[in-house]
Amino acid sequence: MRLLRLAYANQLLQCDRSIRERTRIGSSKMQLFEPDPNLPRDVKQFEPAEIEGWLAQGTITQHVVPELANHVKFLTAVAREEARQGELTIALALQLYYRLQRRFPEKLEDLIGPCVEALPVDPFRKEVATFHYRREENGATIWSVGPDGTDEQGEKESPSQEDPGDILMRVKSPAASAEKE
Repeated sequence: MRLLRLAYANQLLQCDRSIRERTRIGSSKMQLFEPDPNLPRDVKQFEPAEIEGWLAQGTITQHVVPELANHVKFLTAVAREEARQGELTIALALQLYYRLQRRFPEKLEDLIGPCVEALPVDPFRKEVATFHYRREENGATIWSVGPDGTDEQGEKESPSQEDPGDILMRVKSPAASAEKE
């Protein structure tokens, strides 16, 4: 049971942090996090491979290990939902801005004041920053870099949690929507 506590402690130490604040996941099937260099030196931490090796020796733990990997998938799913919520907030602000100005803004920061108090933060970016934005002929595209952290410039959408790519939201201008009707 001590070994299971080690594995859970590894994940619980990171679960309340945003994605950008977490240490990276070690290359293990259990999805354990690398030791945190910011913790005090007197806090003993173990490498993911060490914990996994010890757990592989126990018969009871072999049944619990697959469930530990689901914890990280859950955290990623929560962050994906946070990204979608942030994009929706921006999309609504873009629609409002368009109705006021008859155009989409040059940059997202132009939404602050007339449409939103503050811009939401992309949960997947390493630095604290808002989402990416691009004006287009008949609308705009907002995107998060997604779980892999790689900016695909809003060109490659991540269809699922396991696939790399950006998390996109396209916003049509009210004028373009009216023309189709």
